[in-house]
Amino acid sequence: MPSLASSRREALLRIKEIELDNFKSFGKQTLVPLLDGFTTISGPNGSGKSNIVDSLLFALGLSSTRTMRAERLPDLLNNLSGKTEAKVRVRFVHDDGEELEVTRRIRVKDTGYTSTYILNGRVATLTEVHEELTKYNVSPTGYNVIMQGDVTGIVTMSATERRKIIDELAGVAEFDRRIDQAQNELESVGEKIEQQKIILTEILSRMETLKTDRDQALKYLELKTQKETVERDLVFVRSTELETRCALELAEIAKLNKKEEELVERLEQTEINLLGLRTEMGRIDQEIREKGGNEQLLLRQELETKRGELTREENKLSNLNGVIGEKTKQSKQIGGQIKAIDKHLSDISKQKKQHQSDQQVVRVGLMERQGAFSAVMAEIEVLRQEKDKSSDKISNLHGDLQKLRDDRHAHEVKKTELRTRRESLERELESLRTKATEQITKSAQVKGLLSKQERDFQDQQALVAGIERSLTQYEGELEGTREEIESKRHAQDTVNRRLIELETTREVAGESGYGRAVEAILAAGIAGVHGTIGQLGTVDDQYTTALETAIGPRLGHIVVDDDQVAQDCIQYLKSNQAGRATFVPLNKIQTNPPGLLPQRPGVIDFAYNLIDFNPKFVKAFQYACGQTIIVDTMDNARRLINQARMVTLGGELFDKSGSISGGNDSKSKLHFGNRGETDLAVLKQTAKSLSDQVKWLKDSLKELEIALNEERGKLASARQVLAQKSAELDNNRKAVKDMEQDVESIKPQLRSKGDEIDVIDAEALQVEAQAKLLTADITKLEDSLEGARDKGKKTHLENLIHESEELRAAQIAVETEFKELQRMIDMAETEERVEINNRENLTGQANELGAELDDLEAKRPSHEALITGLRMAIGEMEKKVSAISDELESMRKAKEDIHEKVTASEIERTKIDQELIRVKEHRNERKMAHYEVEQQLVAVKEQISAILAENPDYQPPNAGTVEQLKQQVERLERRMRALEPVNMKALEDYNQTEERQRELAENLETLQAEREQIDHRILGYGQLKKENFMEAFTAINANFQDIFAELSHGTGKLELENPESPFEGGLIIRAQPRDKKMQRIEALSGGEKSLTALSFVFAFQRFAPAPFYAFDEVDMMLDGANAERLARMVKSQSASAQFVVVSLRRPMIENADHAVGVSLRADGFSRVVGIKEVHIPDEQLLPVAAGA
Repeated sequence: MPSLASSRREALLRIKEIELDNFKSFGKQTLVPLLDGFTTISGPNGSGKSNIVDSLLFALGLSSTRTMRAERLPDLLNNLSGKTEAKVRVRFVHDDGEELEVTRRIRVKDTGYTSTYILNGRVATLTEVHEELTKYNVSPTGYNVIMQGDVTGIVTMSATERRKIIDELAGVAEFDRRIDQAQNELESVGEKIEQQKIILTEILSRMETLKTDRDQALKYLELKTQKETVERDLVFVRSTELETRCALELAEIAKLNKKEEELVERLEQTEINLLGLRTEMGRIDQEIREKGGNEQLLLRQELETKRGELTREENKLSNLNGVIGEKTKQSKQIGGQIKAIDKHLSDISKQKKQHQSDQQVVRVGLMERQGAFSAVMAEIEVLRQEKDKSSDKISNLHGDLQKLRDDRHAHEVKKTELRTRRESLERELESLRTKATEQITKSAQVKGLLSKQERDFQDQQALVAGIERSLTQYEGELEGTREEIESKRHAQDTVNRRLIELETTREVAGESGYGRAVEAILAAGIAGVHGTIGQLGTVDDQYTTALETAIGPRLGHIVVDDDQVAQDCIQYLKSNQAGRATFVPLNKIQTNPPGLLPQRPGVIDFAYNLIDFNPKFVKAFQYACGQTIIVDTMDNARRLINQARMVTLGGELFDKSGSISGGNDSKSKLHFGNRGETDLAVLKQTAKSLSDQVKWLKDSLKELEIALNEERGKLASARQVLAQKSAELDNNRKAVKDMEQDVESIKPQLRSKGDEIDVIDAEALQVEAQAKLLTADITKLEDSLEGARDKGKKTHLENLIHESEELRAAQIAVETEFKELQRMIDMAETEERVEINNRENLTGQANELGAELDDLEAKRPSHEALITGLRMAIGEMEKKVSAISDELESMRKAKEDIHEKVTASEIERTKIDQELIRVKEHRNERKMAHYEVEQQLVAVKEQISAILAENPDYQPPNAGTVEQLKQQVERLERRMRALEPVNMKALEDYNQTEERQRELAENLETLQAEREQIDHRILGYGQLKKENFMEAFTAINANFQDIFAELSHGTGKLELENPESPFEGGLIIRAQPRDKKMQRIEALSGGEKSLTALSFVFAFQRFAPAPFYAFDEVDMMLDGANAERLARMVKSQSASAQFVVVSLRRPMIENADHAVGVSLRADGFSRVVGIKEVHIPDEQLLPVAAGA
């Protein structure tokens, strides 16, 4: 028996990806892609990298929860996410691209939890998952996945447990199953032996009983002898009655023969009707083929071309309508903007007019107050001069007063300076406002241009997209035309080859294809020659191959009126040395019509019924077809093999003898009618049609290539224009941005100047207050001066001073109001200039859009007219196609009507056939009854002869009837029954029982021999079990020695504790690292144990390879050199299997083909990161990985 490893099919599976959702530290849905070859998974301690291997164990059901470091399944859920469900999906991929998907989901409920396996999208059991994985040598008890503790487990497991690993790999369980089966058979044979012994005891008891039955049987035989004497008399009487019945049956048979002749005559008339109908149906078929040929094909090709042109024009019109719609929309938007600006300008104008009106009123008031103030001040000055002359005191007071007035004048000067400074600032502010207005105006102008450029850019983009669509359509049509040309050329080659074959065949076999002799007879003009069977019949295309195979060479047999014509033709061939031919004389040929058609699946009809011919050639075609049946497929023909001669529609011949012929020999076959000539003419016409089509397609191809090149030129030009417009658009966008930045930079200056004016206004108010204080002091001094003056003058001066102060205050208030109104007018004028500029820009854009829309609208009628013309042309073509289709449909309907008539005639023929069959069956029944009566009569005569031969003196009874004699027999039988139950076969039974006793004794010996054979078989199974185990052990031991030597540069070996009876002992692993002595694995150091255990794992993995392996930090106990060697070994093994290794060690990562990084996020969830280049610190700085 071959080893289990050699019987398993080659692994064709690898892991494509693992998806974890809320599994352990992967709280969020995470996809881990895995590629071919060697992949490492690395990350900091605690990051969750080992949980990826745990997820593989979980999903595939390869381990318990404790192996995955969890007490129970709910512990596998992430405890931070708050979710109640965890899911792991593993997707495998075959080498041929087919995928296998295994998903496991666990849901935690208040009452417990549920675990569900899903295999390829459907819920499955764990057993079904394991059965599917076992096909690829992935076993739940195998070592596809090596966890952190598995290596240590191999070290700590008992010797017997290690040996059982080899038991599984060697297929020991299969031998144990067979041994158990043989033991069951042995028990069954033992039970049978006991049963045989019991039956033998019963038979011996029965033999004693049979001795008594023999005596009663002798008495019974005496009565039987008397009964036989009466029965001899009954034979003579019965002979007379049988002779009478025989005459009656012959009369009934004659009636049935007459009825059969009438039915045959009706059947022949029905056959003639069927032949006429089939001929008419063949003519209509020919017309349908001619009408539905090249004319309809070329018309449909031209129709498709027009439809392609229509599609392109409709695309152009659609693009044009899209552009018109977009521009119309833009025009409406611009119109709305202009209306909004007009309304705003109207509002601004109203506000400005109101401000100007108010300002005019204020200006008049200001002038009035300034005049009044000047007049009062002049009068005050006159009065003061008069008072100053009154006295010295007044002179001193005048001095003080003058000083105060000087101070007040200084304040007035200060106010003038502040006013001058304020006016200067207002001018600067106006300049900034003007600059900002200019920038805003320019920005608006550029924005207007930018809007137009964006519309132009979009239009250009639409144009490029339209050209690209047209280009794609042209390329598709070009490719389709090339494929069609290639298809037509291939068809041309096929037709040309067939033409050469047919013309060659005609040259070899003659013009008719039937040979020189047949052609000579057909050309001789001999009276009574009708032609070959092939020329006289026509068949439906679907049955041609089958019928030509069924008739075969007889297609070339020549049908003649009688045997004299046949003789004349043969004499003609001899005299002209024209060869040999076979003739079918209608007056002599012996044939039989088809019999009953088997009602079985796939049976079509008798070959004879599928040929249309002149009724006068019925015998010729019955001779040619015989009883051959046409069947649809070989499978259905095989079910009827040996029952009839059959031919399938594909031309396979099943002879009644059981032989089967098939294959391809179309060159030498004869054909029906003028099929050879028809085929040649059709092929020539087809070749010409194909040539015309190829020429037309080539012309179309050239036109398409020219149009394609033009479109490509248009596309290149349009793309260049698009690039230019894009550059202009970018430049203007940058200019707008720069202007807006300039405006933004002016705004802080405006605010600064405004703030400075506010400061000046505040200072002016302060100076004004001080001036008022000085005025008050002046007033006091003036009051002192007034004491020496006239009271009336004093009062008048005070009133004037008071009046001057009120006039001055009113004047300042009016000036402030005047300036505020002026500022508001300036702002309104600035805003008005900006809006006017915007309106002018938008008006220009609207005019341009209107002109563009007019141009686009002018183009639309030409496209619509062209589309209308194409649609009308397509409509006309479709009408022509429809007309041809209607005509064809009419012909098909006529054919269907004829087909219905054919069906009705065939039903009628079937009814006649069935009636004929019933008549034949009834006649056969009568014949059978007559035959049976005759046979009975013959038997009775033989009985009479026998009776007379035994008793020459026997005298037949003169009286009595059959009934009377039967009554006498019944009386004797009643007397015999009175003795019953009687074992009339007591002697025979006794002998048979003795024979049965001997047979049982022989069976008992056979069963005992069988028991010995089963014992030998059990011993043989045990020996094979040991041989297979030793074969596996030897191979794994050799693998272990090679691998351990490669990994450690030392020597190692596997030993059996009991080599003679390996199943009664365990397996010992011995290893001798370099420069050390040979020791058992238990005595080695930690790193040496790990390396030795890994060598053992690689040894049995090499013996029974799997498609993928997953290792979890198996190198953590190894030093740098051993880790490097282990990594290189994994690298080499990955050429034939997929390896996924969780590791922190530099050698493992550097030797990997691919690397996946795992890290812990801030929220406590693990995440997967692709690693391109990883800086690995010195190994002595890495902590020992104790699990993730």
